[in-house]
Amino acid sequence: MPLVVQKFGGTCLESPEQIKLTAEIIRDASKKGDELVVVVSAMGETTDQLFQLAKTISTNPPSREMDMLLSAGERISMALLSMALAELGVPAISFTGSQVGLITDRRHRSARILRILGDRIEAELRLKKVVIVAGFQGVSESKDVTTLGRGGSDTTAVALAARLEAVRCEIYTDVAGVFSADPRIVDNAKIIDSVSPTSMLRFSHAGASVLHPRSVELAERFGVPVWIGSQSEPSKGSWMSEQRKPGESEAIESTRVLGVSIGVSQFYLTVSSAKPEFLRDAYREFLSKVESGGCILMHCNKDALAFQALVDQADCPTFLAELSEVFENNKEFVFSGSADLVPVTVVGSRLDEAGVLFEQEIESLMKQGVDIRRTWIEPEQFRALVVRDDAAKVLKHLHDRFIGDEIS
Repeated sequence: MPLVVQKFGGTCLESPEQIKLTAEIIRDASKKGDELVVVVSAMGETTDQLFQLAKTISTNPPSREMDMLLSAGERISMALLSMALAELGVPAISFTGSQVGLITDRRHRSARILRILGDRIEAELRLKKVVIVAGFQGVSESKDVTTLGRGGSDTTAVALAARLEAVRCEIYTDVAGVFSADPRIVDNAKIIDSVSPTSMLRFSHAGASVLHPRSVELAERFGVPVWIGSQSEPSKGSWMSEQRKPGESEAIESTRVLGVSIGVSQFYLTVSSAKPEFLRDAYREFLSKVESGGCILMHCNKDALAFQALVDQADCPTFLAELSEVFENNKEFVFSGSADLVPVTVVGSRLDEAGVLFEQEIESLMKQGVDIRRTWIEPEQFRALVVRDDAAKVLKHLHDRFIGDEIS
């Protein structure tokens, strides 16, 4: 029998009624003869509520204890869903990440998966049970509970699909698939029927929240076909896989836009110095920060007197404090920046060949008073750094102008 991994997000489990509906979907899939491993997120806003609860106790809670707390949300979901399936006469059993042998490194709050034992899953599947696994969590080699960070349940699902050699991984979420833009902002956003992992990865990094980048990377690495859709509209949805045939009217090599997305708030930092040799030292220090995450560094020419970096707004205070320590008492450097800017990113293929067209649209928007600070273009993406209040307008404009069209 084919093995399928299904993942249900928090909106699919946010109430008893939603849990029962999810159980019915699983029951129907089981009746078709599929072996099922089901990964669950926490109910609704449970993770956020637990996080806020911790903050009422401690302003700086230990990461290990936060993992112990936050992992409780998925355990609640898995047990309730197993009960709902039992009510429908479907044999099921629930496991935590540690119980299925999802082994991670020792990092808390953002652990990486090292391996998955999976022997308990395989044993229960042989007994014809639906296996429910708590997403977002694992256990370190030192036997501490760990969590995988944002998007952790997606990562759990794809990792299990790879380990168990599933025929596909189904991601059930609150939207009907991968859209060309956020449908809450753009009324005429279109569902993308098929997308490659490479394009989906760029889209995810650009701010599309339907799949976390780590899960996309795993799907690409291990060749896991992924379907993304909603439990209320299962006939729709989007497929992510490498296999795709061009349409009859589609040029095989063409400049084409996949979608447009708004990213997270950024701090646009400029570092300047009257002496290039000092600036090169700062640039090398920034490179080490980029490698540890949280910063996008712009290119620094050999004789440049300034360079720029984008830092996630949430990480900015820590990032600037670290830099101040590095360059303490060194008056050769000047730091300046603009807060709460957001990147609006167009994702597609061969976009650099249409650079003039993108720049014309940006000029048109700026003439209308839109505050756009900077643009970048690469073969697979075009980005505009925009004041937050203007981001939705830029998104809609670029979507209306380019989406679904071959640009010539």
